Amino acid sequence: MLQLARVGWVPGTLVERDNNRRSNEARRVRDKRSSSWADLPQELLEIVSKSLNIVDYRNLGRVCRSWRLFYSEFKQSFLTSHSPLVVHASGRVNKYCYFFDVATGMEYKRKLPRYIWDFKFCLGVSSGYLILFCLKAEDVSRGCLWVINPFTGHQIQFPCMPRPPCSCIMDYDCDDRGIFASQGQDFLIMILSEYGSSLQLCTSRDKKWKEYHYDNKGWHILDIIVFDGRIYVLNSDSQIGIFNLRCCDLRFLELKFAPHIGLFFDQQVRLVASNDQLFVVDSPELYRLDLSRMEWVKLYDLGDQALFRGKDGRVCSKVINPSKWGGQSNCAYSISISKSVLYPRQTITTDSPEQGFDCDKICSLYFLHQLESVRDD
Repeated sequence: MLQLARVGWVPGTLVERDNNRRSNEARRVRDKRSSSWADLPQELLEIVSKSLNIVDYRNLGRVCRSWRLFYSEFKQSFLTSHSPLVVHASGRVNKYCYFFDVATGMEYKRKLPRYIWDFKFCLGVSSGYLILFCLKAEDVSRGCLWVINPFTGHQIQFPCMPRPPCSCIMDYDCDDRGIFASQGQDFLIMILSEYGSSLQLCTSRDKKWKEYHYDNKGWHILDIIVFDGRIYVLNSDSQIGIFNLRCCDLRFLELKFAPHIGLFFDQQVRLVASNDQLFVVDSPELYRLDLSRMEWVKLYDLGDQALFRGKDGRVCSKVINPSKWGGQSNCAYSISISKSVLYPRQTITTDSPEQGFDCDKICSLYFLHQLESVRDD
């Protein structure tokens, strides 16, 4: 035994060498298989990707490095070629939100984090994120705002608002509206109060809320939106303002040909940002804000575009080209009462009544191309 030890023999070494040999052979087989998948030509990957939904397409980008490069290069084209999704969650099923593909009728079910299963209201769908207000009896998240991307899983918690939605005290729908935007590594959330008396904003960096009050100015704010890296505001005097985050104030633009908007029901007046353009929807009228010429331009048709409106015209309305997925152009789409699909009206100037969807938690539109501008965790 002593002599055997001198030549380097140790019990079990032969067994270990055999195991290592088998492990190396198995690794070579796996590498060979993965290499064959990684070497698939781009043309074949394009054919495969056309049959995928958004969830499968995201998983495609996680297979290997070459597939990740393909995913990143063609992601925007894939997302813009898909129809909008109708997103909703009922009060009876708090832990899930559901997405219905307008074109195919396919349903996606996404589970929400456990600590916000009992969220009270959805204050908007902005930049691909759901803005959820939590109201639990005994929980640290009571009164907090959670901003969650249901597809990427990225989530941010904001502290309690100084003025929580008034509807939280009662059991009825909340008309507060929120927008969410990224500023480099920082994130901003802004809430327009239900009665149009104040704007509340908070950033993820300092976690402190600021308020802008306009109770005694003779007008009220109808809508807010993020466009071209700025926050634009529309008030009841048909004025368009840019919100200054540093001094928490508004600077109104001098635009020509401003119409009288919101004459009948100003809660339906909405700002819409699409295709590097800013629109104002005052159903059934539609205007484009030409900021280069500083004027309002009334649109009489949309050409190959179509207007998509969420429930009651709330956040997440868009003007997009529906021809990529077989939709109808030059019309306005609204959510149907009976089904989770969208029905077009004949033209944008018709005065047929808008349809709503009876849902007490979330009912809005979700545009997949918004995933391009947010974190992809």
